[in-house]
Amino acid sequence: MDLAPLLFVKSRRKNRCLRHGIADDNWIRDLPPALSADELGIENYKWCPFCLHAAENALHIFVDCCYARQVWLGIAAWCKVLAFNPSDWAAPTSIRHWWIRFSDRCITLMGRNPSRAASSLFVLTLWSIWKERNNRIFNRLRRPAPCLISVIKADASLWGLVDTSGLGALVSGCDDVP
Repeated sequence: MDLAPLLFVKSRRKNRCLRHGIADDNWIRDLPPALSADELGIENYKWCPFCLHAAENALHIFVDCCYARQVWLGIAAWCKVLAFNPSDWAAPTSIRHWWIRFSDRCITLMGRNPSRAASSLFVLTLWSIWKERNNRIFNRLRRPAPCLISVIKADASLWGLVDTSGLGALVSGCDDVP
């Protein structure tokens, strides 16, 4: 179900902008109840959809899984930012801890303004890994890590056109940006 039209209708109904419609969480109660995995006919695995060797949790999916590490390594090699290299990471205790250490490392390596661009690429990579996870579970479609890396590169170049963080400058020197 696409929530965007519902949010827009809710915000327009009270003659407010979309930001106010999202901030007022009364729209949540108007949504139909979410269906469970069983109701959707989806096998509810408790294992990582990438490696099938570890229990699925956020730290494993984004940090520890061999698939995610291959994606992060590909992004690090592409944008030439060491902070993206998984071998540079200390063992995080939570996603929040990982994010803080990544941000601090980017500021140390790049300075404050370029680190904003790296943060945008970090979020894009997280989002892409999550979408790939959902594709595997809900659509039963599997993309190898090099294909996902290519998608992230293409998305980063598009984000760079509209992003004010400097992502375009970070990835513009990369030779294989579409």
